[in-house]
Amino acid sequence: MSPPLDGVRVERVWSAGGVVRIAARARELRVKCPDCGRETARVHSRYVRTLGDVAAGGRPVLITLGVRRLFCDSEL
Repeated sequence: MSPPLDGVRVERVWSAGGVVRIAARARELRVKCPDCGRETARVHSRYVRTLGDVAAGGRPVLITLGVRRLFCDSEL
């Protein structure tokens, strides 16, 4: 089962060196804390995750996903 992709924004798709590359990031500015359920938009840090996926049209797929780590405002 695939995760829901409603919260992901695809920013660019291109082919380089025989690999299909996809750059994406989270779409939502505010998200709910998984522990307390309160919404927050205060960014703690950002990083990039790189994922490999099954071949598309015989070419491997590489996804770079921009991710934010957020502060929970209820823990202030």
